[in-house]
Amino acid sequence: MDQPAADWARCVSDATEGSLFADSCALPCDLFQGRSDDPSSRSRLLARERTPMKVVPLDAFLSHGKLPHSRDRLQRDAELADCVVFVSHRWWNVASNEPDTPEGHKYGLLCRALVALKRQVPNQRLDDVVIWIDYACIDQDDPMERDLGISSLVSYVARSDFLVIPVNPIPEAVSAFKNASHPIDLVDYGERAWCRLEVYVFLCVAEILQKPLHCYAYGLMPSGMVQNCTCTADLFSASVVSTGHRSVACGLLRFSVERLQRLGVQQNSAMFSFEHLPTNGQLTHEADRDLISSVQQDVRQDYGRAVLGRALLMMQCTQHRSLILDAKQLTCDDAEYLIHCFQGTAKKLMPRIRKLSMCCNLLRCRGAALLVRELSILPGSSILSMDFSDNCLQAAGAEELQHALSSMKRPLRKLYLARNCLGEGAAKVVAGACRVQKLLDLSDNQIGNREAELIVRVLADEAPGARSPAQTLRLAKNNIESQAGQALLAASQVVIDLAQNPIPPAVFAEAAMRQAAALV
Repeated sequence: MDQPAADWARCVSDATEGSLFADSCALPCDLFQGRSDDPSSRSRLLARERTPMKVVPLDAFLSHGKLPHSRDRLQRDAELADCVVFVSHRWWNVASNEPDTPEGHKYGLLCRALVALKRQVPNQRLDDVVIWIDYACIDQDDPMERDLGISSLVSYVARSDFLVIPVNPIPEAVSAFKNASHPIDLVDYGERAWCRLEVYVFLCVAEILQKPLHCYAYGLMPSGMVQNCTCTADLFSASVVSTGHRSVACGLLRFSVERLQRLGVQQNSAMFSFEHLPTNGQLTHEADRDLISSVQQDVRQDYGRAVLGRALLMMQCTQHRSLILDAKQLTCDDAEYLIHCFQGTAKKLMPRIRKLSMCCNLLRCRGAALLVRELSILPGSSILSMDFSDNCLQAAGAEELQHALSSMKRPLRKLYLARNCLGEGAAKVVAGACRVQKLLDLSDNQIGNREAELIVRVLADEAPGARSPAQTLRLAKNNIESQAGQALLAASQVVIDLAQNPIPPAVFAEAAMRQAAALV
């Protein structure tokens, strides 16, 4: 292993570069009103350390020949200058309570992963690169020390610069790896709550600190010529799994069938849908869920404040007219905080912002209603479009959103509420949205015939002129059938979009004719 170790010395990066992003975000004091005195998210996480972080120097790891055990004493205390590669994994030999197979497949895979990482990043001195892996760095023989190490896990993740996930060389895991774009997509890993928490903390803290999101998985993934020359049985043969290589043409050609894949960096953001959060993962010990929930809540709150501060800073420093806050895990509490920030900068920002987009977050109706109501009354408000698609609004809070929409001081041109499980609450939203001038998007909201009939009643009961005739009510991709669709078309003076509902072509034709007439 000496040569791989030498190669690494020339090629691994110092991932700790990047400016520290404090809670104040270098924004004016009136925007955060004292939050610059709060500890940073990373400091809070480091405070969870119950026993000092241990690490294994890379050269010692590569030359050991197997996954080191804590009793092998290869580990040392982590140092400030270390470039830490955190190995996040499930134990592969659960029946024997061992992290690796008897053949040492995971160890070999990790050694090849560490060497492959050199091709992705710039130079780093060998002495600075260290490995954290639970089997070696948490005491496996002292139950008290082991518990302290487990309790410190999130602080160790927060101190790490790279996160590497070894992919189990089994067919279902390899198949999932081939199409994975996020660690959650990995089979025999992404479904587990503790694995999710490690990735969650790493990605969120990296984004808060404005560090590169260096999250990688490594495993079998044949491509090109190798894929054409390799059958499924050969791919999982003992020789391929042990070496990561496949020989063809009577052994004259030898190809790697493994790949280092960067994951979790869509839109350069720590993207987690509600169902993929750590608290919704699988656990061996259900009692751990409260601890996971506590850590997740702390990290998510600091993450939300950080990304809001950075987005508002960008708005102040540029002439952008759209505030885009998509896929940032924002909740109703963050909506309140955003309103607070806007109140401190209304004269500077509000006259310029035309669009607010908060797609793919964790908002409920309360948060959306707050933003609709409060932003319409701020001095100089000129927002014309709001997008709350792909949140968690749901039918239960629709009445609150209805009241907010009906009390808007300034009309919206477009309001997007697609994919929010509004269902039975859709009619209430329609009733409140009279002042939406151009488009009310309720696509893919589980609206059936009964809910459509309620919408028909709302539209039929409105006074003439109460709703803009230019408004399009988009009800595409719902469960509205022929009779309810016809009733919608007959009851309303607005354009109804019923695309991709289970209704006959004749009803679609009528809708198309109505849309064409509205454009004349």
